[in-house]
Amino acid sequence: MRSTDGEVALMREQLARGSGIYGCDEWAVLSDKKIWLSPGPPTRLDSTVIAADLNATGDGISTKYKNSKQFLRAWERIKEDGKYKGMDWVVKVDPDTVFFPQRLKHHLTTKAQDPSHAKFFANCRTDDHPHFMFGALEVFSAAAAEEFFKHGARCEKELKSEEMWEERYVSHCLQLLKVEMDPDFDLLHDEHCDLKRRPLMPCVDNDAVAFHPLRSPSEYFTCRGQAQQSWEDSQKEKEDKKKHDDEDKDVKAHEKSAAATHAVEKVETEDEEDKRHEKKEGAAHKGEKLEQKEENSEEKEEEEEKQDDSKKSDNEGKHHGDAQDRKRTKHEDEDEEEEEGKKQEEVEAPKKQVSSEKDDVETHKDKAHSEAKGSGEEEKQRREDDDGETHEVEAHEKHDAHEKLHSREKDTRDHKAHHKGDDDDEPQASEEAAETTREATAAKAPSRTSGEHHEEEHEKKEEEGEQAAKG
Repeated sequence: MRSTDGEVALMREQLARGSGIYGCDEWAVLSDKKIWLSPGPPTRLDSTVIAADLNATGDGISTKYKNSKQFLRAWERIKEDGKYKGMDWVVKVDPDTVFFPQRLKHHLTTKAQDPSHAKFFANCRTDDHPHFMFGALEVFSAAAAEEFFKHGARCEKELKSEEMWEERYVSHCLQLLKVEMDPDFDLLHDEHCDLKRRPLMPCVDNDAVAFHPLRSPSEYFTCRGQAQQSWEDSQKEKEDKKKHDDEDKDVKAHEKSAAATHAVEKVETEDEEDKRHEKKEGAAHKGEKLEQKEENSEEKEEEEEKQDDSKKSDNEGKHHGDAQDRKRTKHEDEDEEEEEGKKQEEVEAPKKQVSSEKDDVETHKDKAHSEAKGSGEEEKQRREDDDGETHEVEAHEKHDAHEKLHSREKDTRDHKAHHKGDDDDEPQASEEAAETTREATAAKAPSRTSGEHHEEEHEKKEEEGEQAAKG
């Protein structure tokens, strides 16, 4: 701040209204003389004196001379003071610049600028220079300021400060120290830096954080009022828009939630209806199943009863059949025994007859021998002939008996094969058996007749022999 022109009044008014740099967390007004800024109370505030002749650079409207050396004295004073070390950002502002510290904080925060990263900002562009830092507003990160303070001596050795404007010298020095320069043309609204050549006033550029130049207090605070109102209106508009968007979002969310709730309720209702329907169908199906089960049970019981009756009937039939079979078998066994007995009798009868006849013949022969011992060779020959004939008769009778026995056994087998349901054939078998017996008896009869004939002839011959003996 020059101590001899209107900048003093401008800085005092800014302090009185709490605007400009006085809205920062820490501030300092540097001047070539000690000037009061606020007489107090409660406290008198004065400017900070630097060892430099600021009037030598011009009248403050048009800088006619290079001012790098004068401003280097100001930076040395900031370094000595050390207040910058607790800050995130360090800002150099000209007295005729309308500056809004809160806008700067908002701007840097919105762009996610990191104060720990050493950087500064190019806030101006012209037809001759695409980007550079203009001295009305200089913004440095705390890390960039620290680099400048630590290694500034190197810049004084390598750069010719007396041949440069202050902001040009600082820019070249930081770039020499590898500090980043970040272009940000929304920081400052200045006709000199605006390629669009927009007028400075009215100050309604809501993106800008500073406006320059506004040298009189009247212009300064008019611009400040315009900028402040435009900012507040824009913020209110943004808030209203955000509120509206939030409300729309809430409405949409509510509608979406309501739709989701309705969908859920609809699904739940449908589920409940489906459950009721399923329950109803299940109950009906269960009833049908129970009825079907009962019917099946009844049918099963009936089937079991039928099976039991069938079994019982089969068992009774089987028992009856077994009884019939046993009875038939017993009858057949009796018939077989009877037939066997008859057959045996038929076989034995001829044998017994022949044996009896033989015994009779032998007895008769013995009697005749005892009565007529001397009958001679003729009688002996006759007897031998009779014995031969007797043997022939026996053999013939025995052969006939065996033939009839064999035929009878064959008939018996045929009779067994056709016995079932053929009970009427039994009389025929009995008749056949009786016929066989009669034939056997008839066979015996000739044998007895022949014996009697021989006996009569023998008796006759004996009588003739006795008579001849007597004569």
